Amino acid sequence: MNNHKKFLILGFSPGLGVFLNAIAKNLRQRGANAKLIGEVAMSKKVPAGLEIEPAVLAKVIEYENKFYNPENNPTFRKQIENYATRCLYHLQKIFKQNNFTDLLVWNGRPIFCQAGIYWAKQYNIKIWYMENGALPNTLQLDETGVNAASSIAEKDRDFFIRHGLSYSINSSSLIPLPHSSKLTHPFEMFMRYINRFGWYWSITRIFWRNFLPDQRGKSLRKNLPPDKIQLPEKFVFVPLQVQDDTQILLYSPLVKNMKEFVGICIEATKQVDPSLKIVVKEHPQDFGRSSYKELQQKYPSIIWLKKYPINDILKKASAVITINSGVGIEALTFNKPVITLGQAFYNVEGLVRNAKDLQELPQLIKDAVTEPVDTFFIDKYLGYLQKHHYIQGGWKKFSQETLDQIIKRLLS
Repeated sequence: MNNHKKFLILGFSPGLGVFLNAIAKNLRQRGANAKLIGEVAMSKKVPAGLEIEPAVLAKVIEYENKFYNPENNPTFRKQIENYATRCLYHLQKIFKQNNFTDLLVWNGRPIFCQAGIYWAKQYNIKIWYMENGALPNTLQLDETGVNAASSIAEKDRDFFIRHGLSYSINSSSLIPLPHSSKLTHPFEMFMRYINRFGWYWSITRIFWRNFLPDQRGKSLRKNLPPDKIQLPEKFVFVPLQVQDDTQILLYSPLVKNMKEFVGICIEATKQVDPSLKIVVKEHPQDFGRSSYKELQQKYPSIIWLKKYPINDILKKASAVITINSGVGIEALTFNKPVITLGQAFYNVEGLVRNAKDLQELPQLIKDAVTEPVDTFFIDKYLGYLQKHHYIQGGWKKFSQETLDQIIKRLLS
């Protein structure tokens, strides 16, 4: 029994809440204590005149500050700070009223989670971070962070050679539980914005700049016909990422947006071989939110895809250039050379080529399309990810085995 373990779990969407609630329930069944708190608990008022240290506020709102870019609107920035203040105040009360031993957060970057992480560190409480894994149908669960901030990012080639196992294609035989996490309803999503920023800013800023484009994107993903294009014999694949994802806002010091990324890849490839084709694929989550028509007109020779099976592209690609996308890992499963331009957890020497400076990119492309990859190392690395680091399953469709693996790690 693990009665000494007491978990605080922070959930910030109804869909994700189904999954997190299942974790809490299974923790209790194993003898631990678990409390799941949703973002709505932060809607209560705080004492008048309450002030938070500026350095603490700046840390807690770091991601949202880059996401919403409120610097040109002090009133909106103040609204973000007010929401962060509410989270810090109410979560401190919750921490003080409970003798938690562990905190579990999803991703960890939103204000709600950052406030919880701040107090967990102040009270010396162990923190667990969860996210989707880079391999299909997998989850990350790490004590350091997710993606480039995860503990695996610190490992070198020797570690994976010593501890890695062979990677197994389609090894998962998990049977999803008969519930499936529901996707967040648009109304529920909009009410989350209102809880954070109030009616005025939710309607005048969030609705038009974030909420409405997201809903339009969902419709486009559903109704967009497949691309009917013949891929060239030899090409460099450039998969785009979500413009305002944490991977770009926090872990991409060289490239600030996708338009800049495409231009950089095209110009560098031209220097290596003007005849080498480039295939660009938009990220589905950016449909309706970002337009690349100007780039398509500027570079008419590139092949632009929206809806095309990613595996079919990777099978034929000569090389893959990404900032730090999980597509880089998918490319490795096909033993393809990968170049990264940002901070990726898989930036391991001998596994991928990481550009420390954009001036290096042409040479890296030349090496990638002419030199063989280390298939032995790739196999060991992917095997470690699959069988040691990741948990099999996803938050939308998870199995009892998924939950068992999570609970075993949390209670270890």
